[in-house]
Amino acid sequence: MSIKLPFASYNTLIDALETWGVEEQFGMANEEFGECITAINQFKRGRIGKEKFASEVADAFIMANQLAIIVGECEVQEQIEYKLNRLKERLASVHAASDEAMVKEYAELKASNINAAWKDGKIVITGLPPVQPEDPQQV
Repeated sequence: MSIKLPFASYNTLIDALETWGVEEQFGMANEEFGECITAINQFKRGRIGKEKFASEVADAFIMANQLAIIVGECEVQEQIEYKLNRLKERLASVHAASDEAMVKEYAELKASNINAAWKDGKIVITGLPPVQPEDPQQV
């Protein structure tokens, strides 16, 4: 799901830029992003609730949209697409490496006579080999 501003809100962002000017809105963006950073830390520590956190994210989101208008929406959209594609490629690499590591781990378990199975994308140990005493005389 992506969050989009309604067209009427776009006009409000333009009005804010025309009313207060770009420099003032740069300052406001700094303030809102700073408050969002603080809110992230407070939310992680349980000091603020989801509603307050969402409010700060919304303020930062509005200012990010206003900055996109300032710098050029097409340029920002191109960068968003580029960065999302790069993220997708990185995730594919991580998932592939994780899959390879799991296959290797599964093979090592089987080679050690440990009964294991795949379940819901994870390795589950279903049985251990019998324990052999170190000294055969103890048997």
